[in-house]
Amino acid sequence: MNEFDKYIIETIENTQTTENLNRTYRAKSLKYSKIQSRIQSIRRELKRLIKTPVKEIKQIDNEKYEKIKTLEKEKNKLITSRSNTPSKDISKKEIKITYTRYADDWIILTNLKKEKLQEIKIKINKWLNENLKLSLSEEKTIITDITKEKAKFLGFTIKNNQEKANTTTYI
Repeated sequence: MNEFDKYIIETIENTQTTENLNRTYRAKSLKYSKIQSRIQSIRRELKRLIKTPVKEIKQIDNEKYEKIKTLEKEKNKLITSRSNTPSKDISKKEIKITYTRYADDWIILTNLKKEKLQEIKIKINKWLNENLKLSLSEEKTIITDITKEKAKFLGFTIKNNQEKANTTTYI
């Protein structure tokens, strides 16, 4: 099974590299970035407006004071909105793959799409047949979305408790 480990690790590295090259990276979601940008511009504007303490501004220029109050309210609303907006764009996330084996039981956890996992499963089955004269059990070797179903591995139940997590699957 040592050869199998080497094959899987090589396949994982190639898949991660290939899939990640096909993805465009944006650490933050577009909506989050727009909110953040607006907050920063309001802060710059407030800094420009507030050169004297707010109490003195109220006495000197009532119009300026009202504008500052309005900007502060907008900034606070945006900050609240930002905290309720996912910062990561899930569709742009980096591919992650983890492989674990104990004796002849193994699991692959990943955020790849199901179609890509089907291809990998076929490649693994072919490699096992050609190199180790083994075959995958179709009833045991399944692809599961652990955001929707639980997976069992070595007597442990694996599930995803995050409500807004990306799809994580296993073979």
